[in-house]
Parts: sequence; structure tokens; C-alpha cells
Amino acid sequence: MRLKSFWRYGTFFLKRFYETNMLGVPLLSKRRQKWIVALHRKKMRQIHQAFLAEGPLLIQAALKLHRYPQLVVISPKFSDKHSLLPLLQQQNIPLFSTANSKQFEQLANTQTPQGILGVFSLARSPFSQLLKTTPPAVLLLDRIQDPGNLGTLLRTAWALGFQGAILCKGCVDAFQPKTVRASMGAVFALTIIQIETLEETIPSLKQQDYLLATSQIQGGIPPEQLPSAHRYALLLGNEKQGVRPSLASLCDISLTIPQQKEADSLNVASAASILMYFMANKIKNTSLLSNL
Repeated sequence: MRLKSFWRYGTFFLKRFYETNMLGVPLLSKRRQKWIVALHRKKMRQIHQAFLAEGPLLIQAALKLHRYPQLVVISPKFSDKHSLLPLLQQQNIPLFSTANSKQFEQLANTQTPQGILGVFSLARSPFSQLLKTTPPAVLLLDRIQDPGNLGTLLRTAWALGFQGAILCKGCVDAFQPKTVRASMGAVFALTIIQIETLEETIPSLKQQDYLLATSQIQGGIPPEQLPSAHRYALLLGNEKQGVRPSLASLCDISLTIPQQKEADSLNVASAASILMYFMANKIKNTSLLSNL
């Protein structure tokens, strides 16, 4: 009888011990583990209207922008002295731990996980909302395929004061893990809109006095000759095929970046950075861009 009692109570205390990590953080349930792994896939992100952000820098960026995660998961190796943990506790954000590092690696989407990830609600906005706010500069993206390129475009747009990005069908998912990482927080700051076709969107932008510009390898005006406008929309196309002619024909101007004849053409992210900078310098009456 004593042996049975010892075993029963010993099992109870062991179970209670293993339901939390060494910091007293509750362990992530198997149900939540499956849910997080499922969010690696676009279809499941759409079904659950949620996405993942990994690493302390991304989660800090989200908190600064008042984009709070549904929950946060840490690895047992994540430092209990990290400044993020008190911030999460102050906002009453549910915090969980995996039982071991290997389990965390199964949840993460990187080869060398940083020990912390958050689950965030998708914040896609309707196109009508963007028209109501009429931001001074937006991106129009046509079939951008590489997640790293898309993330870099969003990151640069945010840094230069662009407020929105409109992605047509055929673009890589803006909330795919690699895109989120490359954006360095821009997915939390920008209004990101997913639409079927840009052809339906461009006339509405023109009605709101947007100057629509696109880029081409040759034949356009240099970016320093960009006309002044109250608002700009920059159209960028697929990495290999560029902007579709049907869309380019709807733009007001085409821009060409002068470069050495022997040099290969710039990739879409590099070219976009230059063009966005010139647009940012042209936009007036905004506190962020007037200092550039």
C-alpha cells in the first residue's frame, strides 16, 4: 500500500513539475503545437487568420507598433533575463514554453531558431480602407515570387514612409515566414492589401490623384526627373518578366535608372529602393519624409 501511495503521489508531482518549465512558464499543449506547425502553410494561415513571427527583434517591433500576439512560445534555453519577457507579462500576453529545444525547432521555420516565436492575427485590410486614408505613397506589386524580395520591398517601403502595399493574385504570401523575417517588422506597420487584379485598382487610385509610376530597363525618364505630385503609387513587377504590358500602359510615367552598360540590370528590390527614395524626397507636408 505504501508503495502504491508513493507511486501515485510521486506521479502527480512529476506531472505538475513537467507542466511548467524551470521559469514556471506553462508548457505548450500538443493541440497548440499542431496549430502552430499548421501555420507554416498558406492555406492554414488563411483558415485560422493567423501567422508566425520568429525572433526577439520581430516581436519587439510588433509590440512597439501595438500589434500584440495571440500567444508567445519560448524555448527552455531562452534567457529569463531577456527584456521581452516583462513586456509580454505587462500586456498579459499568454506565454508558453516547449518541453525541450528539439520540440521548439519543430515549431520554428528557421534552421537556427532564436528561441522565441509569436502567433499574430492577420491584419489584411480592404482596398476601400486604403482609399479613405489616402496615404502619400503606396506600392503596387505584380506577381512578386521570392519571399525575400517581397520582405525587402516592404521593409524599404516602411523605412521611406510608404504606408501601404497592394499585392495582386500571383504574389507570394506577405505573411509567409521568410517574408515576415525579411520585412523586419514592416508587415506590422504597413497596410497590406490582397486583391485579384491590379487593373481594377489603378483607376480608383487615379481618381484619388495618385501619380502612377513603373520601372523599365530603358526608355523611361531618370528618377531625378520624377514630376511632383501629392501622392505616388509605384508599380513593380515579377522578378523575371517585369511588369505586364497591360498594367504598364495604365501608368502615368515609366522610370529608368541609369547604369553602366556592362552591368547586369538591378534586381527588383534594389531598383525599388532607389525609386522609392526619389519618391520620398518629392513628397511634401509629411513629418517623416520632409527630413530626408
